[in-house]
Amino acid sequence: MSPEKTENKTRRDENAEATRTALLRAAQDLFSKNSFHGTSVDEICRQARVTKGALYHHFRNKDEIFAGVVEKLETDLINEIANDPGSDPWEQLKRGIDHFLDRCMDPTYRRIVLSDAPGVLGRRQLAEIGERTAEGLVRTLLAHMMENKLIAKQPIDVVTRLLLSVLIEAGFLIGDSSNPQKTKKDVQKSIERFLESLK
Repeated sequence: MSPEKTENKTRRDENAEATRTALLRAAQDLFSKNSFHGTSVDEICRQARVTKGALYHHFRNKDEIFAGVVEKLETDLINEIANDPGSDPWEQLKRGIDHFLDRCMDPTYRRIVLSDAPGVLGRRQLAEIGERTAEGLVRTLLAHMMENKLIAKQPIDVVTRLLLSVLIEAGFLIGDSSNPQKTKKDVQKSIERFLESLK
């Protein structure tokens, strides 16, 4: 392949990625302000300054772009947690959980992930996104905690999935609550008791 073709391919890739990023950013803003059902594909294209053809090149429909926004929000959250290490795996896990619960109070995350996503994507697909984005980090922290004898040795697959399930349900409880601040405190105490039970 000639250098010119390689350069052109790179430019195409960069343009495609820039378009996808603009669509996700515009969709997130509109879904946050107007909800999934209150947002149209035309509005997303207009705000992203792209054609409908460009949107459908990256996403089959509005549901798929919504799933992309949810996955991006979850990935960004996990990256923030991973980049905020504690002094040991136990502290990092607890700080990560606190960070997640704080994010459940954020209006954008709450509206898109906790309020709209269960109805649009279904709780199973939403849980799968959470597992896909968070499972690696949770598994690594739990494995380190077992190695350092901070928690008891136990099947890593089981305890990872159980903890993820607890966190996912905690998010749903906060999202469904008429008093999210109180619910957050309640689930935080229950999660702490669950973590203590792993020792």
